[in-house]
Amino acid sequence: MLTIEIGYQPSMVAFTPDSKKIAVQGKPGDIELFSIQAQKKQRTFDKNAEGANCCCFSPDGNWIAIGGGGQPRNGKMSPGRVRVFEVKTGKVVAELD
Repeated sequence: MLTIEIGYQPSMVAFTPDSKKIAVQGKPGDIELFSIQAQKKQRTFDKNAEGANCCCFSPDGNWIAIGGGGQPRNGKMSPGRVRVFEVKTGKVVAELD
């Protein structure tokens, strides 16, 4: 068994298709990518202003889609958003509002 200390309680996790990395959501809106072998954080993807609540890797592991929003705020629903990031660089390559 392998344990990676992250310093907070995760609310969502997702493995890359090759099982070498794991995406973890625990802090509001943050999705952090950890190397399982190195047991350390590799990057934090820009947080979604509406908060991240789901993510999914592409089958080849090159992209991660992060979704958020659609939550009650001030008596109204916040808009939903999906952002697609290149895993290697952390850059946003697409947004769906």
